[in-house]
Amino acid sequence: MFCKACGHEIPNDAAFCPSCGAPVNGATPAGTVPPNAPPAGGQYGYVPPVPPVTPVSYEDADTLLKVASFFIPMVGIILYAIDRDKKPVSAKACLKMGVIGLVVWFAVPLLIWLFAVFLIFGVGAVAMA
Repeated sequence: MFCKACGHEIPNDAAFCPSCGAPVNGATPAGTVPPNAPPAGGQYGYVPPVPPVTPVSYEDADTLLKVASFFIPMVGIILYAIDRDKKPVSAKACLKMGVIGLVVWFAVPLLIWLFAVFLIFGVGAVAMA
């Protein structure tokens, strides 16, 4: 058998000419749709909707940075100064944890000290009266 497009000899069972790639005996090349093919969306043309992609938000501060800001308040203040323009939500969260840590680290020991002084001197003053 010979190709109708280029005239080269081709095997009898070939669907395309090995020389020029032309279809033989009504074969369709890849990427083309035969005329009797069903619609692309299935039998009734329905194509299911693709769910929208939700963007990932990296604005929330890393948990490790929050914990570090609480236990070492200067870390939170420094992270706020560094990131306040690039990541404002994360920077504010670190600053907030730094301030809370600062209050806890100064207020709790002060309250413990005042309580101890009250116990030592307050009970003694009542006993002397």
